[in-house]
Amino acid sequence: MPIEESNKHSSRLSVDLSHSLRAFEAAQNGKRSKKEFEQLNRWFEIALNNMGRGLSMFDADQRLIVCNKRYRDIFSLPESLTQPGTPFAEIVRY
Repeated sequence: MPIEESNKHSSRLSVDLSHSLRAFEAAQNGKRSKKEFEQLNRWFEIALNNMGRGLSMFDADQRLIVCNKRYRDIFSLPESLTQPGTPFAEIVRY
């Protein structure tokens, strides 16, 4: 994919994620219905699992917040080690 095309997609993804984050915040503040919140979660899951690269996010206590399927595949991790709350140290030991 040409760099220009890649940048266009990155920019669009950034805008879409920004919109999704605002919707997520509104949902947390009770301004969105449960149905809208569930749809937002589905979109987030689809976006994560359609990324070409592995992605993981850990909290300040080094516990997994979220990861995508590509991350799990890259490191050949069992599903049990890719659940939210899994300590980073357990993943590294595997």
